[in-house]
Amino acid sequence: TSLPDLGGSGDTVFFLASEMKPQAPSNLLVDGLTPLSDSGKKALLDWVKRCRKFVQWNRVFSYGGTDLIIYRQGVARPGEPNKPGNGNLVGATECEPLYVAAIAVHTDAVDTRIAFAEPIGSGRITPSEFFSAYDPIALINGGFFSGPRPLGTMLLDGVHAGKPIVGRSAIGWNNSDGTFSFGRGNAKIGAKTKRGYVEFTKFNVPPPPDEAALYTPDVARSSIGIGLDSLQIVLVNDVVAEVREAREGKFLMPEGGTMMIARGKARAMFDPVQPGEKIKVLTDWENGSFGASTNLIQAGPMLIRENKFTTDTETFKDDVLEKRHPRTIVGTDGKRMIWAVVDGRSAIHSRGATISETRWIAKSLGLTTAINMDGGGSSQIMWRGVMMNLPADGKERPLPYAVMMLPKGMKLVRANSYLNGPDQGEFGEYGYNASEEGVAEYMDTYDPMSTKN
Repeated sequence: TSLPDLGGSGDTVFFLASEMKPQAPSNLLVDGLTPLSDSGKKALLDWVKRCRKFVQWNRVFSYGGTDLIIYRQGVARPGEPNKPGNGNLVGATECEPLYVAAIAVHTDAVDTRIAFAEPIGSGRITPSEFFSAYDPIALINGGFFSGPRPLGTMLLDGVHAGKPIVGRSAIGWNNSDGTFSFGRGNAKIGAKTKRGYVEFTKFNVPPPPDEAALYTPDVARSSIGIGLDSLQIVLVNDVVAEVREAREGKFLMPEGGTMMIARGKARAMFDPVQPGEKIKVLTDWENGSFGASTNLIQAGPMLIRENKFTTDTETFKDDVLEKRHPRTIVGTDGKRMIWAVVDGRSAIHSRGATISETRWIAKSLGLTTAINMDGGGSSQIMWRGVMMNLPADGKERPLPYAVMMLPKGMKLVRANSYLNGPDQGEFGEYGYNASEEGVAEYMDTYDPMSTKN
C-alpha cells in the first residue's frame, strides 16, 4: 500500500510485460489470461527465446522530493558460472541477471542525515527498525563499520565521529544550502589549547599513553575502558562543561556535547583546564571543499570523477575489487545526490558487480562523480517503508547507522526508544578487551565484502 500501483486496472504481470524490452506480443497483452491459439503459443515461445538473450525493465517513481529508480535485466541462470568482467553489464548482449535500486535526492526539498542505532554506540539494528524509529522518506546503508563504530572519517552535523583512513574517498554535504563534495577524506583533527595544539589519534575508543581521543555521543556516549591516568573533558558548544579524572568515574555525555580524553604528553597540553574555558576543535582537510560540509562519510574507492572513470584502488584488495559483490554507490548527476544499491550473489536474481562493472552502472545512472560505499550483506535500501532490494544475507543485516532522507527541516528524533539491537557493549567486533593494536590491525585488514562478515 505504500508503493504506487504498477498494474493500474489490470494484472501487474501484464503491466510489466507491456513495459519491458522486448515487449510481450500484443495479442498476449490483449488476450490476458484467456487460452492461447496456436499462433499465440508460437508468439509466446518466440518472445521467451528473445528474453533469454536480452530483457530489461526500468521505471522511476517520485515522492516527497525523492525519485526511486528501479532497473532490472536478465533472466535466472542457475548453475551457470559467474564470470566477472570489466565491461558494461547494463544492456549488454546475453545480459546476466542484474538488479539496481536507486534514490535520487532533490536537496532543496530533502535533508540527508546520519542516524545511529539506540542505545547510542552499543549495538546495531535492522533498516526496518531504523525506519520505525525515525519515519524517513527513505534510507540506505553508508560506509564501512566495525561493531557499533564507523571506519573512516565521519561528520555528524559538524562533529567528528571517525578516524580518517589515509587515501580513501569520501562524500560530504551540507543540508542548509544543498551542496555536496567528493574527494579524499584525509584530515588532521585536533584541539587548540592554551599550551598549544593536540591532535586526536583515536575516535570513540580509548587513547594509548601520551595521546588524545575525541568522543561523540552518537557513537560512544561513555568513556568506559579508558586508562586511569586519563583526563576527561566535556565540551558543549566549544566551552568546557566539566573536567574529571578517569579514576573518579566515567562520563555520560549530554546531547550536543563532545568529550576529549587525554593521557601523558597530550594531557599536559590541557592541564590546567577549568569549566567555562573555550577549546576549539580544528580540522585541516586535504580537500578544502569539505570545510563547508556538515555531514561526511568516508568509504571508497572513487568510481567516477568529473565524468571520467578512476583507476586508484585506494588500498582495497583484489577480492573486493575484482569479484562480483552487492554494492552501494553514492554520487551526483550534477543536480541531485543519488544513492544506489546493486544486488548480488544470486544467479537467479542478480549477479552483483566488480568495481569496474560498478563504474559502468554508476555511469548508466547518469552519475558524473561517484564513490563506492559498504557492500555485501550491508547493501540495503528502503523507500516509503518498503525494502527495495534483496539483501545478500537473505534477511536484513543489522547496521550501526543508516543514511536517512527526511523532509526539509525535519528534526532527527526517534519516534520510540525500544530499539536495543545486539548487545555488543564496548567490544564491537574486535573481540573481548581487544588491544588498540588489535583494533588497528582489524581495521586495516577488514574485508567489507566477505560473506563471513
